[in-house]
Amino acid sequence: MTGRDRNTKMESDKDEVAVFLRQVGDLPKAEPEAIMRALIEFSAYREREAGDRPSVFDDPYVAALLVDENNNLLGLYRKRSSQEVHAEPNAILDALRQIKTTRSKDIFQKIEQAYEAKSWLRSAQEVEAFEKLFEDAAQEIRKERKCSEMRLFSTLEPCKDYEAQPSCSCILCAAGVDEVYYAADDTNPKGQGRIVLETGELPGRTGPITGRPPRLLVPNLLVTEALNANSLFYTVGSIIQRFFDTFD
Repeated sequence: MTGRDRNTKMESDKDEVAVFLRQVGDLPKAEPEAIMRALIEFSAYREREAGDRPSVFDDPYVAALLVDENNNLLGLYRKRSSQEVHAEPNAILDALRQIKTTRSKDIFQKIEQAYEAKSWLRSAQEVEAFEKLFEDAAQEIRKERKCSEMRLFSTLEPCKDYEAQPSCSCILCAAGVDEVYYAADDTNPKGQGRIVLETGELPGRTGPITGRPPRLLVPNLLVTEALNANSLFYTVGSIIQRFFDTFD
């Protein structure tokens, strides 16, 4: 696998999709709690089988699922390394990748190029252009998959800031995702995108966010299970964060 493939991998493993579907059972009939429980289990199933756990210096295991209004699977992604595209936009990209139209391929290629160039770091205009690509991607998914709504499940609060990785919460707003469920708050303030999903605004940003915030936001769904899946990361991470907070 090349460096480019490792850093910008945007394709879900078909075998892993099958694993998740076995874990969740009948996805269209599953309740949100059952979906999230299966997603948490799926997020690190290979690592747990090998006896591995993330350290506090690693990104936690994160998985994201995109479904339509009937819980039909649109996209699924399990983040495997800290260098990969975050799970939430990758779930959207997985849904887009499965559509074989010329337009979908063009949008996917442009997003891939933007990630490689980290275009959002250049200017406010590039940020807006980047978000517009995800708006276009979502429109193509809705059109080709004939869905009126999209729901996203994530095992961790979508991130807030544009840094080495773009803001997942801004991307979800740009895509017009109708409902967002996440399992646990992020202990890192830069990762706390809940405020963006609640208000449609990013503190400190001069221009508006493309799109709109979700109609329904369900945070901290099955937080205990999420914490158990990443116990070292969250426990030590929280202690370190509280230590630095004392100096603010």
